Amino acid sequence: MPRPTRLPFVLALILGLSVCLPALAVTAPALEVAGPGGLRAFSVAQLRKLPVTEGFGGVKSSTGKVTLPGRWKGVALRDLVAAAGGCDATKNLAVVAKDGYSITFSHDQVMNGGFTAYDPGTGDTLATHEPLLALVVYEHEGRPLNVTEDGPLRVMVVSPTGSQVTDGHWSIKWVTKLTIQPASEAWSLALEGARPEIMDRATFESGASPKCHAATWKDARGRVWTGIPLWLLVGRVDDGSRHGARAFNDSLAAAGYTVDVVAGDGATVSFDSRRLGRNDGIIIAGLLDGAPLPAQSFPLQLAGPDLKDGERLGGISRIVVHAPGAPRSR
Repeated sequence: MPRPTRLPFVLALILGLSVCLPALAVTAPALEVAGPGGLRAFSVAQLRKLPVTEGFGGVKSSTGKVTLPGRWKGVALRDLVAAAGGCDATKNLAVVAKDGYSITFSHDQVMNGGFTAYDPGTGDTLATHEPLLALVVYEHEGRPLNVTEDGPLRVMVVSPTGSQVTDGHWSIKWVTKLTIQPASEAWSLALEGARPEIMDRATFESGASPKCHAATWKDARGRVWTGIPLWLLVGRVDDGSRHGARAFNDSLAAAGYTVDVVAGDGATVSFDSRRLGRNDGIIIAGLLDGAPLPAQSFPLQLAGPDLKDGERLGGISRIVVHAPGAPRSR
């Protein structure tokens, strides 16, 4: 007698899985929210059952390019924070993407929409603007997100109408986790030159991320310093071009001028522009072994293999670029 074949059973199993797998994908956890109430996991389907917020959001990139507002739908960060146990003024919110990129939203940004807004037409900062709110979104223009470009979820800052846009570094794709954590100290870096800029902590940290301009250096003690090459920061204010490899004016640098790196107590280290030009070995570091700098160096320190003895200045608060045409430092 021939042996009974198991093929019908195998085919049935395969067909059964092909029916079940799409359903599993829909309900698989897409977002984790960690807070005082513990860790909560949400699928996209579960997020859709939470309070819905809709609005218009667009972004202004670090190069000044404006992406005009579109309609977005999702869940407000403040509602997700409430579901994880709440967030008071002593806490902030770390938003983490699939590739490990992270940026921190302050309590004011999460709860009150404390973001800078820009005119979508001109890119100029708006003195007054509509209320803003940060969302984890799952729909754009009435359709689920383009998973290839955005992931199942992303963060957008929206308002009731399309009358403003916000900084692009707050718009994070492929968001997978929110973590409520003790608030870190706010700080800013003054860049003084032809086109002065006050760079806040979030902007610096975004620029120092692995997918942007991160530079790292391991010192003789095995410690890893992470930040942004000084020449890129100089390039933001040496002339009228603010971002990108071409922002650093090679001709001006070759002619020679002085760059002063200044600590909060006034201590200064000066560099010749010809030494800095496209040199990734001189870094303005904001992290040491992946953590904020210790008190004596906080918030920023000079680091890198191309520094000389006595140049590892900490507590940096200003970078003054004395390029031709730049106003004199105060």
